[in-house]
Amino acid sequence: MHRGGQGSRSALRSEAGDSPAPYIMLIFSYGTLTLPMIRDRVLGHPVQSEPAVLRGYRKICGWDYLTVIPSDGSVDGVVFEADSEDILRMDTWEEVPTYSLVGVRVETDSGPRNAFAYIMPEPPEHYEFVDDGRIAAIPIHDIMRDLERLMG
Repeated sequence: MHRGGQGSRSALRSEAGDSPAPYIMLIFSYGTLTLPMIRDRVLGHPVQSEPAVLRGYRKICGWDYLTVIPSDGSVDGVVFEADSEDILRMDTWEEVPTYSLVGVRVETDSGPRNAFAYIMPEPPEHYEFVDDGRIAAIPIHDIMRDLERLMG
């Protein structure tokens, strides 16, 4: 998902339109924020996560971006809780407005849950489907360099 830009406004929007961010939100991540070492650094603190599956989507990679699009498939990831400060930090990491927070329904071991995921409003013009093992469109050393630059 990440490519290293800076967001200036909240990415939150629902499938039904704009809505304000609640204080605590459940986030579904399928990219770099699935890795605790990156997620904890972006948020500035550790958070607990649990495995989750997003059905009706597939992961794609195009140019320097990883996202999901509606499709006959599923995407593995994790869910975790985030407060409004966490959202602002993730907005920077996720390069808002390149990505927006979109309401999704995921399956977890504890049952179905409503969550939000950073998804590109429009997929890249040229892309390929990728498997769930792919968490970024760029090499990990570039991600770590961007993490240091953006998050200090």
